[in-house]
Amino acid sequence: MAFSTDWKRLLAALAILSLGQVLLGEAWAGSNLVPRYAAVVVDHASGEVLVADDADGLRHPASLTKMMTVYLTFEAVRAGKVALGTKLPVSARAARRPPSKLGLRSGSSISVENAVMALLTKSANDVASVVAEGLAGSEEAFARQMTKKARALGMPKTEFRNASGLPDPQQVTTAQEMATLARRLIDDFPEYYPYFSQAEFTYGGRRIRNHNWLLDRYPGTDGLKTGYINASGYNLVASSVRGGRRLVAVVLGGKTARARDRQTMRLLDDGFATVQIARAMPSLGTAADNVALASAGPLRVATVPPPAALAAPVVEPAGIEQGDTEVVLVAAPTPKPVIVAQVAVAKPVAKPKAMGRYSVQVGAFSSESAARRQVQKVAGDVATKQRGNPTVIASSRKGKKIFLARLVGYDQAKAKNACKAIKRQGHDCLVVRS
Repeated sequence: MAFSTDWKRLLAALAILSLGQVLLGEAWAGSNLVPRYAAVVVDHASGEVLVADDADGLRHPASLTKMMTVYLTFEAVRAGKVALGTKLPVSARAARRPPSKLGLRSGSSISVENAVMALLTKSANDVASVVAEGLAGSEEAFARQMTKKARALGMPKTEFRNASGLPDPQQVTTAQEMATLARRLIDDFPEYYPYFSQAEFTYGGRRIRNHNWLLDRYPGTDGLKTGYINASGYNLVASSVRGGRRLVAVVLGGKTARARDRQTMRLLDDGFATVQIARAMPSLGTAADNVALASAGPLRVATVPPPAALAAPVVEPAGIEQGDTEVVLVAAPTPKPVIVAQVAVAKPVAKPKAMGRYSVQVGAFSSESAARRQVQKVAGDVATKQRGNPTVIASSRKGKKIFLARLVGYDQAKAKNACKAIKRQGHDCLVVRS
């Protein structure tokens, strides 16, 4: 009799467990999610997908959600609805949000600028609710605005239900659409994008470190955002610049933060190798370092040799690595470019005048046609006085070809002004010595 009772209890427990598994499976299937890993690397300028793994599969964004929260915040600042110094009130509901949080007290307030910094470094859920309530009246209303904006940005699969990324089965996105959001943040708010590069900020006497460790660990990284909930795993969206080319990488579903970071760095390496920049040009460190280190630029001697001389062996000048050559292809409207080749000379070359010694590099490409299209597009987007001469430089290093799209003929001050104007048009650029 006792055995019979124990057996019935065991069967009942197994039935409950089985029902729970069925319900959990149905809930997972109902959200159309598949566990868990997904990734993509895209070229920022063109949107070209360089590396992809289930990039269109639905996933939970976790705190990557805050990228859209910040997007709408920047939009509100630009529209004059709030200022960076505007104080946003902290409700009791916002103060009760679970970690990660800044620890705001109900009845206190926080400035818009500090809110942005808390979202991007601490990934504070209480601050996300404060921003949502301050800009839209309620977090639910703000989430509807987030989803509407996602549609406007070309993110048809993304759904938002809160401003923080806290668990909600209906809050979903894809790796590809997170890359789209990252590109739009960079392009639409160049004046505010540096907030994403901050390794830390201080609030209430506390020093708060950014969760995005790639800012310190992967040369060229200058943003964007990390995220984690149990249903998503460890997520990361990262932007990195190398040789004047910006790539955006998205990894969703990492098993640990460290594994996610390592995978993101591997994918960025693969992406840069795909566009033949990693091997064809030196690593220039962080995005800020790129401008300073690129000032050395490639050495060119503007001499047009007779056609026969082009086939002759070239003796490399001192300071140039053996195997490096450079050919300038002037982007003129004629069907075929004018070719100017690098020529070595036995005696020192006279120092050129300061005028015209600087160029603005607007891209580096694996094909001449892509470089030519980019430099002509950039030239067409800026005022004539800032345009310079559109030029494509074909360079090779140890058998690897790279085509550098540049506007040439500036002095240093004009090159800097031209690059600022080009960035305002949404293009990447670097000032280099010609």
